[in-house]
Amino acid sequence: MKRTTKWLLSGFLFLQYFVWGAWMVTVGTYMLNSLQFDGVQVGLIYGCPAVAALVSPFLIGILADRYFSTDRLLLLLQILSGLLLLWLAQVRDFSSFYTLMLLQSLVFTPTLSLANAMVFHHSVVREKDFANIRVWGTIGFIVASAMVSLLAWENSANTLLFGGIGSIAMAGYCLFLPHTPPFRQQRASFRQIWNSDLKKLVLNRSFFVFVLCITLIRVPASFYYSFVNPFLVDIGMAQPTLKMASGQVVEIFLMLSLPFMLRRFGIKWLMLLGFTTWGLRYFCFAYGNMEAGVALLYIGMLLHGLCYVYSDLSAQIFIDQSVPPYLRNSAQGFMLFLTYGLGIWLGSLVAGAIVDMHTSADMSKNWEAIWQFPAVIGVSVAVLFGLFFREEGLLKGDGV
Repeated sequence: MKRTTKWLLSGFLFLQYFVWGAWMVTVGTYMLNSLQFDGVQVGLIYGCPAVAALVSPFLIGILADRYFSTDRLLLLLQILSGLLLLWLAQVRDFSSFYTLMLLQSLVFTPTLSLANAMVFHHSVVREKDFANIRVWGTIGFIVASAMVSLLAWENSANTLLFGGIGSIAMAGYCLFLPHTPPFRQQRASFRQIWNSDLKKLVLNRSFFVFVLCITLIRVPASFYYSFVNPFLVDIGMAQPTLKMASGQVVEIFLMLSLPFMLRRFGIKWLMLLGFTTWGLRYFCFAYGNMEAGVALLYIGMLLHGLCYVYSDLSAQIFIDQSVPPYLRNSAQGFMLFLTYGLGIWLGSLVAGAIVDMHTSADMSKNWEAIWQFPAVIGVSVAVLFGLFFREEGLLKGDGV
């Protein structure tokens, strides 16, 4: 990969996750404490990206694969996302907030899969190039978390205003991204696509297990994105958003080592470790506190890097290696459909219901009981994956 291309893509991912991270993690705290939304309402709003991911990433992935350049699609989507975030910061009632968040999610969510596909498109050594570029997204997320905590914006609409302005600014950056045209010369009919490697993949039992597990693991993941920040605020932790970023610091080192770990241990064992850790971290939150159990809280936060890199990023590489190049955008859209779509939609509904179930009349919450549920789900998914997934015969063998 050319050095200029590498730094342009790295800069884009840094800005994308910096802008996204500034508002995504803390908007739940803002909704609970400032707007007085209940757990189900917060769960429904956090489910908006999931609803969007059920349709828009896959459809826009098809457009990028066959009709439009990825860089220009990103430009348009960033402008629309920014305008909607600026509008969202002005509303206070649930119905308007939900409607605008859904619209914003429809245009923003596909940018995540499009950015990944663009990196893979320009990569020479896919695992190494992807890890070295994607790590800048994590760095951007850490910087955003530090900024929000230091400015004490957890209960403020300022994060949404910042996200709106930042998204519009990113549209200008898209003008400098490497041109990423569609594979017009490789258009194929559905019959041709189906009779390619895709048919073998879709009909494989282990691929079904992969799809099922990567979807179900989003249930415990939904608890993290929606309620860990409110939980830490509730129990009195100072600067919780900044401290949550410790998991992203671990993520940086694990991401850079991912190509080696994939070659050494393979997809199965890394994803099994990631799934298991999604469950174990919630036992840390369940039994942690700001007194004798404070170490458990930090362990739970630090484990985020391991959860995310070894389940999500390993899965993205697995998907990219398993489909023909001309289906790359569509495949990453499908991955987003499973994780941030179907999985997060299900997880957000479950998380909101579980939180409300353990919330008393005075709005105090039994966090121990709340965290036990995703802990059991995470460990159960790991057991399912370990018993039934077989890596042999799935990968094309040209990467790992």
